[in-house]
Amino acid sequence: MYYRIEYQKNPKGYKKKIPITHNLRVLQIKSKDYKGLGPVHNFMLEEVLDYGPSNVGKFGSTYRPVIEELWKRLRHIILKRREERAQANQRYG
Repeated sequence: MYYRIEYQKNPKGYKKKIPITHNLRVLQIKSKDYKGLGPVHNFMLEEVLDYGPSNVGKFGSTYRPVIEELWKRLRHIILKRREERAQANQRYG
């Protein structure tokens, strides 16, 4: 399953397709204050590999409930992928 992640980095913006798999993890939500903007809440999405974690994306918003909802949904999907992988491993050995 793929989710299209859109974020603003310049006026055109960027889009990136990220496959949601069992080896991803969402880090804690953090906040940082910026002059003129106020607090920006953000979290990172990492892919855990044999040689260590790799940053897949960073998501942020000035409106905390939006970030919390995205964090919860991504975490739920990742946990579901892990369950599916565990069931597949049980079936095949």
